[in-house]
Amino acid sequence: MSKEDVFDSISPNMISFTNSYKQELKGQISHLVKENLDIKSLFDFARDNIPNVLIETFRTHLKDNAGDGYIIVKNLPDNYPDELLVVLNSLIGTPIQYQKEGPMVIDIKPQKAHDQQDISYRTSNEFGFHTDLSYASIPPDFLSLLAIKQDLHKQAKSKP
Repeated sequence: MSKEDVFDSISPNMISFTNSYKQELKGQISHLVKENLDIKSLFDFARDNIPNVLIETFRTHLKDNAGDGYIIVKNLPDNYPDELLVVLNSLIGTPIQYQKEGPMVIDIKPQKAHDQQDISYRTSNEFGFHTDLSYASIPPDFLSLLAIKQDLHKQAKSKP
């Protein structure tokens, strides 16, 4: 599979899938979920089925843009986001789950009912700059964030 088959556009810090590859990946992820595969099987799937051009592009972007430390990926399938995130992260490393932290993929959904708790991803409280899992005995090399819904009302805020 060529770059043209997979990517609609490639630029520093951003890549976008073609609609046809988006549909192909969507079908593959749907199949994985129907098979009820475990995490190791998702890794094996990524290694055996994801086109090399995608793996090389992810790794090259991370190396070349190491100072920025991020890649924006557009035109992703919208089904099964947790499994998609694990598969995409498998392209650049081995995703791990910290047992004491809960599931491997955590939904960040502020809820007013949790505002009295210290769990930052469940509250609507302001949460300052921090490094996730810096206290872990083996901290992760990277973290990923998959935005499923845009902030259409522009309510989210960041401080410079």
